[in-house]
Amino acid sequence: MKSILFFNILIVSNFCFGQNLKIREKNIVRFDSLSAEIKKDPYNADNYYLRSKVGARAGKLDDVILQDINFAISLADSSKYYVHRADFYSTEKDYRNSLKDAEFAIQLGHHTGKVYKLLGESELNLGMLEKSVVSYTKAIEIIKTKIEKDTSLQTNKKRIVEKVILNITLTDCYAGLGRAFSNLRKDELAIYNFNQMFLSSKSFYEENVFLCWANSCLHLGDFMGAMKYSNKVLENNAKSGIAYALKGYSKAQLEDFRGGIAEYDLAILNTPLNSENLTLVATYHFMKAKLMMALYTNDKGEFNIQKYNELVQELNIAIDLNPKLPEYYFHRGVALLNLRDINKGCLDFSRAGDLGYEEAYTYIKKHCNN
Repeated sequence: MKSILFFNILIVSNFCFGQNLKIREKNIVRFDSLSAEIKKDPYNADNYYLRSKVGARAGKLDDVILQDINFAISLADSSKYYVHRADFYSTEKDYRNSLKDAEFAIQLGHHTGKVYKLLGESELNLGMLEKSVVSYTKAIEIIKTKIEKDTSLQTNKKRIVEKVILNITLTDCYAGLGRAFSNLRKDELAIYNFNQMFLSSKSFYEENVFLCWANSCLHLGDFMGAMKYSNKVLENNAKSGIAYALKGYSKAQLEDFRGGIAEYDLAILNTPLNSENLTLVATYHFMKAKLMMALYTNDKGEFNIQKYNELVQELNIAIDLNPKLPEYYFHRGVALLNLRDINKGCLDFSRAGDLGYEEAYTYIKKHCNN
């Protein structure tokens, strides 16, 4: 049975590969045909524009594609050329240039869902969250109006590709708008748009979107939802440290302390320890230590020195990675008190107080002046 299944998968894979190869070959032929047209008429901007679009599907180098778009723009100031270049820049994650071209296309009178989607995407990735909300909302309004009012989209089979593209763009807009609201901590609006995204396309997946979805669920106290969408990320990327951390926090809130510790271990394991991640990894060690403390406090057994030494070691790592957070010193001070190391514990309380943690002085008065 397994061999039959494998054989069927192989047939489907070969068919899809063959179809893709045929499409690419057709685009290469079309690219060559447009190149011949350009030789005959080197000042026809549309031919450069079309060749750049075909070139992408024919597997041409990015430099070649961009050169054609730039040449088309140099010959004619058409808004559709700027939208096309904005799309190219967006694909290359050059959001500043994508933003400039999208804005210029709009100034030239181009008001399609696609251009506002590109604008919103660039604004989102550049941290211009409020602006991205406006742009994505405008894009959704334009696309929905077009789908609802253009009846031939529903009935004309020749326009099926156009309808599919509109639906894909609409899905992307809901996803982007959800991310923007999530980053603005407007979590109910974020989840509404993520649900609209899912209704638009149940097969849609983008890691950042599902991480934001999980995070918004977490903020609203829906810890099962947070784990659900974190698991979706992990199904596609088993090395997502953030997804493990979101699960760890959710399990902590559900008082599954052992499960939370295990998730934070995986978060630490799957987060590269580089200069960009020092604070993040420190947080994971600290959260793991807090769960260890909660677990050991709830333990009905005898006090275990080894467990508390392991807890202190986690806090040592957190402090080494990020020595400016008073909470780290305070919690280490509490752990050291439990280990009867009064002097070191009280020095940690003092350091926490220096860094602005007022509660530390309550502990100093109670435990350190005898």
